[in-house]
Amino acid sequence: MDILDGKAVHAVNFGGGMHHAARDKASGFCVYNDCAVAIQHLLDNGVQRVVYIDVDGHHGDGTQSIFFDDPRVITISLHETGLSLFPGTGFANEIGEGQCAGTSVNVAMPTRADDSQWLRAYDAWCRLSSASSVPR
Repeated sequence: MDILDGKAVHAVNFGGGMHHAARDKASGFCVYNDCAVAIQHLLDNGVQRVVYIDVDGHHGDGTQSIFFDDPRVITISLHETGLSLFPGTGFANEIGEGQCAGTSVNVAMPTRADDSQWLRAYDAWCRLSSASSVPR
């Protein structure tokens, strides 16, 4: 609620999220998608642009799929490559559809990436992508 009240401009859930659940099905131990519920709540209450950054080891496939065709939402996911880890998605060609091309950003990290590589990817992609999505 602090975001809607203007008391905060960022929010974080250190406990993770149920980012695998899709609009119409459970997946990856996720029955519901709390991340998507929060994003939709913000949109329903007048927020015009949401940047969702997912730094879980797995690709945030459910959240991405729910907002894949919504130009108001940018999803950025840093995760271990889908070549070796569930859910097997989150590749660079998953960018959004039609007018939403570019609203999904996926950074698939090598299986044995260390902390410095993750931080470099975050600095290079998350800051750049989220800064460029601010409405002008």
